[in-house]
Amino acid sequence: MKNLLIATLSLALALTLLVHWLHLKEPAGGSAREAGGEHSDLVQVWVDELIGSPEESYYYELADLWNQTHPGVKVKMTVMAHSGYESKLRIALASGQPPDVCLGGLESLENLRYTGKAEDLAVTIPEEFFPRSRVKELGPVVETLILRDGRPTTFPVYRYSYGGFILANRAMLLEAGCDDEEIRRNGWTFEQFRDACRKMTRDTNGDGTPDIWAFGAALVHLNQLFLHEFGPAVWGKEVHRRSLMAWDQAKQRWDVHSALTEEQIRIVFALFDDLINEDKVWNPAYFGMNWNEINEELIGKRRLAMAFGEMPWVPKTRLDMWDLEEKQGVVHENPRPDLTVVWMPTLKAGDRPVPRSGLYGFNVMRQTPYKGDEHTHNAIRVALFITHPVHLVRSQFRRFRHLPADPVRFSRMFPEMVDPEDKWVRFYEEVFNSDIPLAEPPLGSETPDLENYLKLRVEFTRWMEKSGITYLQEVIFRRMTPEEGARKFMEDLRALPRSVYSAP
Repeated sequence: MKNLLIATLSLALALTLLVHWLHLKEPAGGSAREAGGEHSDLVQVWVDELIGSPEESYYYELADLWNQTHPGVKVKMTVMAHSGYESKLRIALASGQPPDVCLGGLESLENLRYTGKAEDLAVTIPEEFFPRSRVKELGPVVETLILRDGRPTTFPVYRYSYGGFILANRAMLLEAGCDDEEIRRNGWTFEQFRDACRKMTRDTNGDGTPDIWAFGAALVHLNQLFLHEFGPAVWGKEVHRRSLMAWDQAKQRWDVHSALTEEQIRIVFALFDDLINEDKVWNPAYFGMNWNEINEELIGKRRLAMAFGEMPWVPKTRLDMWDLEEKQGVVHENPRPDLTVVWMPTLKAGDRPVPRSGLYGFNVMRQTPYKGDEHTHNAIRVALFITHPVHLVRSQFRRFRHLPADPVRFSRMFPEMVDPEDKWVRFYEEVFNSDIPLAEPPLGSETPDLENYLKLRVEFTRWMEKSGITYLQEVIFRRMTPEEGARKFMEDLRALPRSVYSAP
């Protein structure tokens, strides 16, 4: 009996080791047959979404639909939280084992590729799946954004323009003597903006403290406001293009843009100081609020007149959300708001802020070692399926949404979702297709000294978050003058390129 027990345990141990060895020999993600029974190929798709949201359910349902209708190819859908997606994707790319299809993977790949940490794993899309004639139909801005070495590498999901806009209570804006349509046509200056803010900030009950404030944002928004909202309205598009840096042809290196001056930084710092400390139109109580709380102050409670507005059609998305909440039984304390969007102010009359236009979509990646042309072909088919306009309907139910990638096809099928004649849709399209925003192609070999540029960009981002923005905070809290803050900011900024080029 004892010998039988020993023999049984020995056999179980041997089988366990064999199963473990076979598991190690399998590629990451398991075999296609194990994942899907009759399926002969497995395509892995990664998406970043809000866990527990309708969008997460949507992507899993979409994978189920593919698997029910394409028996030869199994899709394994993985939805990850926004917070961890980028780091996991970078690790997968650096190891040569990225997912076959991923949302927004090209920029991560380019950063790794040109710093020597990853191979070029991006798959260009064949003509049969994305004809150049279709690319041209999407317009010159999309063509600029989507082509890499002359060929598309992204199946687009949506287009966007972000930065340079204010979401405002239209009634309060009109009461201050400002015409929102006029501001959208011609813009407005810092002085006009400050004058309107002073008129909007009011003490309605006579207790000596304002009940309605003109403008609000939290401390965590200072970086966004400085670098992408108020700042570019002073130093302009070319300085903004490469995050205050430019290629110095004489020095043959990247350096602080020669057109950026200490005086420009002082002007922007002084604007924050004026709004908060001189004019007292920006309530310091907003410093500790999150984004949703600030929007509730503006949209729900009506104690705030203006906040930075994300995108050109933000009134539409916010009012759609309001209507949806009422259908779901939410009782609002105030009637439906009259919302509008206007440009951020600029230093000079006639200027505009500098939004960034971009395109977000799915990329197809190959692995090392290469899985073969048939597998890549299947991955491309899956990406095309996911991004067909029929399957992008869900994206237009999001609270935070942008223009469809293919507006003609989409609006023809779903005019009730994105009406091309809608006032805010027209404005968004006008902005996106104008020469006002920055629209940058994917990074490539034409960028000089790309490796050091990418290092400098990383160092700049870290420095702004840890040190650069603290000079603005010191000005806001009156521990520095705008002049002192601007001087120290520029001293540190000029040291960044030197530190990158002197590093071993």
